[in-house]
Amino acid sequence: MAASAKNPGWQEINYRIVGFDRPCFVSDVLQAVPQTETCQLVSVHFEADGIRAVGELALRLPMACSTGRIDQQLQSVKGIVRIDTVL
Repeated sequence: MAASAKNPGWQEINYRIVGFDRPCFVSDVLQAVPQTETCQLVSVHFEADGIRAVGELALRLPMACSTGRIDQQLQSVKGIVRIDTVL
């Protein structure tokens, strides 16, 4: 969770997400993330094999912003098995 060199005062949060592969899984994960001026999607990459979906999601947030609400919203997505914050 380092400060972004391009945007002082902002941090980039990287998540590793594992879930059951199903139609619209990635779409549901992305819809769980609020897209606002204070929560910006930086990158997303998922791979699936018909059983399991594994991906990485990077968000940019103000340094003072807590990730608790985002973590909770991601956990509520149907099929989520595990969410890790990658440092």
